[in-house]
Amino acid sequence: MANFRNLGNDKYMVFHEGKADGLVGWLTRYRREVYRSTMGTINNGQRLIPLRFEENSIIGEWFRKKTTVYDYAARKVSIEIEKEGEKNREELEIPPGILYDDPVTAFYNFRFGVYGKVEPGKEFILRTLPRKGEETIRWRVASKEETEIKRAEETDKSGKDYFVRILLNREMWGRKKGELEIWFNRELVPISGVVKDIRFFGDVKGKLTYHGLMNFPERLAPPSGK
Repeated sequence: MANFRNLGNDKYMVFHEGKADGLVGWLTRYRREVYRSTMGTINNGQRLIPLRFEENSIIGEWFRKKTTVYDYAARKVSIEIEKEGEKNREELEIPPGILYDDPVTAFYNFRFGVYGKVEPGKEFILRTLPRKGEETIRWRVASKEETEIKRAEETDKSGKDYFVRILLNREMWGRKKGELEIWFNRELVPISGVVKDIRFFGDVKGKLTYHGLMNFPERLAPPSGK
């Protein structure tokens, strides 16, 4: 489940929850991953930037919460991790001229064409907050040839125009690194996807069940007709 909200004053919030059901849910004590990203805009509304990113992992009665707050005026980022009743906090500096993206903000900026036009064979490498060495988010748009091969493997081929691999060199879903594969249509609406090799889950698949109008920033409307 994902929800994009306009909070007013050029601020936006995305809430995303993923959970396991059925046998897998029972085996993993109905593990849930909940993310909330609060974002602002810069460049006259042409780009989203993260303001606050909350990551929650919940397994039975156990939980872990990580909150990252971006203070651009002070050029600092604070990170607080709460787990098993204990809290740890650290601060990092934002170097001049550097913009960091959290995974949720990066997803919408990619869809809005902020990093450049989405074309077959193109790659985008984005900075994310470096805590343990260099941490990046790498978007790889498949070539036309690879896209055709991948589409041929799909049972339902409708709306699957761009095949994109996302490699996260950062902690996500309880792993030190993450990998996703997503099918987008021509309007860059995600149609289906797979999160690869989640601990206790294996590959977790999902698909679009509803697509309606959301309160996107006016100057960041998703592209159409690509």
